[in-house]
Amino acid sequence: MCEFGHDIPLLEKHFEDVDVRYFGGSILLYALESEFYNNFDFDNTSHRRLLEMLFDIEDTFIEIGEISSIMHILFAKKIVEY
Repeated sequence: MCEFGHDIPLLEKHFEDVDVRYFGGSILLYALESEFYNNFDFDNTSHRRLLEMLFDIEDTFIEIGEISSIMHILFAKKIVEY
C-alpha cells in the first residue's frame, strides 16, 4: 500500500495516461471496525440507511474541502519505447 499522494507522481514518470479515481475513505476507513462489516446486513433497511448516511457525511466533508479523499484507484497505460 502506498502513502496517499506519493504513488501518483512516481507512476506518472513510468506510465502515460495516468487516471486517478478517488472514492472517499477519509472517515469510514478509520471509523468503522470489522464488527460493523461482519454484522452488516444489506437486506436490513436500517443498516443500509445508516451506511448511506455515513457516506453522505464523508462525501459532504470532501466536497466542501474539510477533508481529502484518501482512497483511490489508478489506471495507467505503460509507456511504449520504440
